Amino acid sequence: MGKFLFVQLLCTLFIVDLSAQILYSNTFDNDLNGMKVVDMDGNSPHPNVSEFNGTWASMSDRRFDEYSSGAAISGSFYSPRGESDDWLITPQINIPGGALLTWDAISLDDDFQDAYEVRVSTTGDDPADFTDLLFKVDKQSSELTTTSVVLNDYAGQSIYIAFRNISNDKFLLILDNIFVRLPYERDVFVKSLDMELNYVESQDAFITLSEEKRIKARLLNFGSKRITDLVISYTLNGQKIEETITGNLDSAEDMIFESEPLSVPVGNGQILDIDVVSINGLSDQDTSNDKLSLKYDGMPFTPGYASNDSKGRSVNTFNLSNEGKSIVYYFFRSDCNDCEDAVNKLNQYYLSQGAGNDNIEVIGVTLNPDDNNAALNSLGWSATFPLMQYIPYNDKLYVHYAKNHGLSTDGSLPFIVQVCPDQDNPAFSTISSSYEGFDNEDIFNEVFRPSHDACQATISDVEDIDIIDDISLYPNPTGDQQVTLSITAGSGAAVNVELLDIMGRVITNYGILKLNSGKNDTVLNIDNLPLGTYMLRLRKEHQVNSLKLVVTK
Repeated sequence: MGKFLFVQLLCTLFIVDLSAQILYSNTFDNDLNGMKVVDMDGNSPHPNVSEFNGTWASMSDRRFDEYSSGAAISGSFYSPRGESDDWLITPQINIPGGALLTWDAISLDDDFQDAYEVRVSTTGDDPADFTDLLFKVDKQSSELTTTSVVLNDYAGQSIYIAFRNISNDKFLLILDNIFVRLPYERDVFVKSLDMELNYVESQDAFITLSEEKRIKARLLNFGSKRITDLVISYTLNGQKIEETITGNLDSAEDMIFESEPLSVPVGNGQILDIDVVSINGLSDQDTSNDKLSLKYDGMPFTPGYASNDSKGRSVNTFNLSNEGKSIVYYFFRSDCNDCEDAVNKLNQYYLSQGAGNDNIEVIGVTLNPDDNNAALNSLGWSATFPLMQYIPYNDKLYVHYAKNHGLSTDGSLPFIVQVCPDQDNPAFSTISSSYEGFDNEDIFNEVFRPSHDACQATISDVEDIDIIDDISLYPNPTGDQQVTLSITAGSGAAVNVELLDIMGRVITNYGILKLNSGKNDTVLNIDNLPLGTYMLRLRKEHQVNSLKLVVTK
């Protein structure tokens, strides 16, 4: 049973038993959706934030993790430095007694906390008309903050509401989910849903690493009554789980719900959704805001890459891994100066390691959409290793290593990742080293060569178990609680049997299995094993056999 975990909240509470009515709403799913923008300062945005035009603008709905839909954004990072005076103004709203104004706010950098005001006008929508200061924040934190304010002072009047950015040389301020409403008694607003998903813009897709994940959802008590018992359901690829959360969640307070770890299998087009089942034992009175759904791709630990390089040479990383070769991914852009500078030393390293003819291959993967084969061939770089022209999958591979694995802190290029092969299942290969950026250091000999040598030392002595003539696992894929390991052995022997997750961690050790000459069938218990992909590993001294096991519902 879960417990309420409260997040920062600034609010003035007012409990009212009226039928719910949304008087005004803007979730910014359709740009600014009719709100008026006034740029009073005339400042020019710094080049680093020039995509935001110096005043209030709609932002990309996939840019920031907190938002599965759009939001409004305003900057105070100017060139030259200056103070913001930017206004975002609602249309006219008729206010009855008991109406609440609710909104979300967040600063994108906690070292540069933005300041803003909320003002009210009863006369017009020009900045000079907003003489009433309703609310002010001097330092908005980087924690998403939900604020609610009672509008009883304006009951029976028609008003305009303005959000005014007054930050002085800060960064970026986000507003979202602006509502003026009369609340239901029982209403939960599911504001966000995440599972450590990372967005690949060129494919308009979320990806995540196939491993155990926790679902996180931000839930707001949008009703007028305190919640003491909340039942929610979440579904991961058709597997539905209900969970009861107990505690005290007052009106206008929000919380973070976090599930127990769930296994994410490898596969594209998976679905995660969440729904509110009941509030204090009764149904949610407004079902329009209690559901969210996300579609995502579950990525293996080390995904494959197959294409032709700019010279027409075929490249297949899984085939290379099967051959026992380490793979160096060199992520670059042709218009990146550091990327070109790094190529000379990388190519020297490549040549010293056999230029693809020994136990290592280097693959250059561009992230510049303009880098087609012709553009790559005309670069004049010293690279003799394969250069792969831009395809959207390049971005997916980069985001996987940079974000799913957390190897890149700020997205600097070049970004280099070295993979140590698993010859039995390349998707279970390991990351032996990585590096971000280039500062003329000989990182390839100082960082990548030692890790490559260590990698090869671990696989050079690994062979299949010599007495095993045939091995299989059935049923596979399976949703059963048991599987049968079938081994045909040429002679008697003892092998150790282990089950590993996709991260290479041993989750079950079945111990020593004594084999007789001929066919040996052994039943293995996989009861309560979460959905996903696993490896069954058999060891006999330095010899290893591995089989993939896929657990379905």
